Amino acid sequence: MEINQSVITQELQKLINRGFTNAETCSVKIRDIDIKKSDKDEIIQNIADAVNQCYHDVLSDIDLTIFVKISPNDTITPDIYRRMLGRYGITKDSYLGLAYVKEHQLYRLILKNGMRYDMGFEFIEDETAAVITPDEASLGCFEEDNSTDWPLENADRFWFVQIQALAKLYRDDYLIADHLANMNINDTLALQMMLRDKEYKTNFHRYGYRDTLQYLQNQDNKCPYAKYDEGFNKIAEKLHQASIAFDQLAIQMNPKYTVRKEDYFEIWKCYDRGMFRKSDDKTE
Repeated sequence: MEINQSVITQELQKLINRGFTNAETCSVKIRDIDIKKSDKDEIIQNIADAVNQCYHDVLSDIDLTIFVKISPNDTITPDIYRRMLGRYGITKDSYLGLAYVKEHQLYRLILKNGMRYDMGFEFIEDETAAVITPDEASLGCFEEDNSTDWPLENADRFWFVQIQALAKLYRDDYLIADHLANMNINDTLALQMMLRDKEYKTNFHRYGYRDTLQYLQNQDNKCPYAKYDEGFNKIAEKLHQASIAFDQLAIQMNPKYTVRKEDYFEIWKCYDRGMFRKSDDKTE
């Protein structure tokens, strides 16, 4: 896997070109650049210009707004359409982590290929727009997982936060990186508490059981990227341990869960290679 400006540009082209195969998708806006359905060369140039504005390093994400024409006679509401990410090539198999920011009606995504997007939709009511059929809507529509007490949205959010923490760590913001790492360590503890409740069939425990903390069971498996200063190394170890522990626990909570740590570690490898610095010089 490689992550660099060229790869980010190519992958963004794929996403936008996939979106433009939808009749209802009319344009995409990134920063101040409007990318419209037009001739191929113009789309390619506009995408390249947009990435030039957004790219700072391998940690960079792309903020994009997709403009969609929707018929007033359509039964597909904006709320339903927002879950139809499969129409843009984004499926549960293609992303590592995802968080939906309800107040901004925005998806924050990290794909397994390392691409990061903040993706929102704007809707234009248009009487001439084709109605989206139920069959079209069902393809790639993200349905809520209500099969267990622990839905997979929890895992999607965990892995997105893991990536956020890495980005903060490599950009030297140890305060936020450690805060996010601690949040996710706490998620593994919450998982263990839920599993304990299931085991004892109660959520009331007057005394504890000297429980073995799962995230501390992986300390022999050292983080290969803990090789810089002390602050960096401590946070990196937390993220590494949390990744392993979460996979071990989440599969017990929801049998539909698929392990993701190897995908995360592949992205981490790219981040470390792209943001490499000497251990005695933070700024390099």
